Amino acid sequence: MKNLKQSGVLLNISSLPNDFSIGSLGLEAYEFVDLIASLGFDYWQMLPINPVDFANSPYDSPMPFGGNLLFLDLVELYNSEVITKAELESQRIENKNYVDYSFKELRVDMINKAFARYIGTDDEAIVTQAVQNEFWRQWFKLKVYANDKGIRLIGDLPFYVSADSDQVKMYPEFFDLTTQGGAPPDYFCPDGQAWGSPTYNWKATGIFTWWAKRLEIALRAFDKVRIDHFRGLVEYWCLPSDAKDGVKGEWREGEPIKWFDSMKEKVDVSNLIAEDLGVIDDKVQMFLDVTGIPGMRVMQFGLDKIDYTSQHLPHNYPKNCLAYTGTHDNDTSWGFLSGLEGSARVQFLRYCGMEGDLNREDDDFRRLALHAMYRELFRSRAKIAILPMQDILMYGSDARMNTPGEVGGWVFRLSDNYASKVDREYYKQLNYFRKFVW
Repeated sequence: MKNLKQSGVLLNISSLPNDFSIGSLGLEAYEFVDLIASLGFDYWQMLPINPVDFANSPYDSPMPFGGNLLFLDLVELYNSEVITKAELESQRIENKNYVDYSFKELRVDMINKAFARYIGTDDEAIVTQAVQNEFWRQWFKLKVYANDKGIRLIGDLPFYVSADSDQVKMYPEFFDLTTQGGAPPDYFCPDGQAWGSPTYNWKATGIFTWWAKRLEIALRAFDKVRIDHFRGLVEYWCLPSDAKDGVKGEWREGEPIKWFDSMKEKVDVSNLIAEDLGVIDDKVQMFLDVTGIPGMRVMQFGLDKIDYTSQHLPHNYPKNCLAYTGTHDNDTSWGFLSGLEGSARVQFLRYCGMEGDLNREDDDFRRLALHAMYRELFRSRAKIAILPMQDILMYGSDARMNTPGEVGGWVFRLSDNYASKVDREYYKQLNYFRKFVW
């Protein structure tokens, strides 16, 4: 059983449905675990669970080691008498079709005041710690439940930390505050990206100990951890701190071997995953080969313009990788397919084994086309195949989680009755064939 190919589902906590403005660690999370376990999946992958930034991105957190208090289960807080009935009811909303971040400051204020009242102090540091203690109590309760159901959790660790974060304030020597990280022009952003987060001072004493602490905390919270922008350990795109886009940058070298040697002394590096998308050169690939850390393959990248030698086409996947139809930064698979025209669409569908009229848009064709895509992904040699929940539900572009370089993302949310729309028998069969036949 240990060597069987596995599978998982990608969905952020925020996207779970409930009566409030954002998904939580409450009943809806346990029901999601039950659902994917019943379908034969092995993993639940999610985005970073730290607090979000001003644009609601979890990848530029003001508190990188902390938990997002917006995910706290309000019903449990009420049952524990931390918040009052009136405070609970004040958080209910009518429009639950998307995550409504306009409530964010009110929610944070309400929770902090409630904890201050509950523990009998207004000391900000003590209240913050009490809130974090409750977050991690709820978190590990969910993790134990998921693991008992056979579901392991895959977390996501942002490579950089926010310039305004508590970590930069506590350890300014670990960062070069005159520069920022970013990405050169690529598939997602023709002008590249400027992320606003300071780059690392890899020569600073103690920086590898600090990194090991990050990974230790992450690997306690999750069974596996994806390191976002993994290539930044080898080389990183460096921009002036005041740059507005990623055009006028330069590649600078990191300290990958020192980093890896330090990490493997402190953590189980076999449970790390490298987000190795974007510009990957021989040096990055060599580092991945040396460490044995699995990378990622994204089927949409291989099917956008078919090159049969592309590493992103399923027949080229190595065993040591995680394979996706798309990530949180991609369009949904139906949105992607709908955007293909002419020969590109025909090539895509023929690669997936389809024939006949390939320009249809009806619901039956949507099902057939997407199932053909998923079949190719799940037949691949990749040790773990991941489907975004939007793809399981066959949603279109309006369900996209994020578009890199644009604001206004991160709001996708499942409907209350989403589970009734899942083709349960199909996914049970797909997972059975992945494990025992293909």
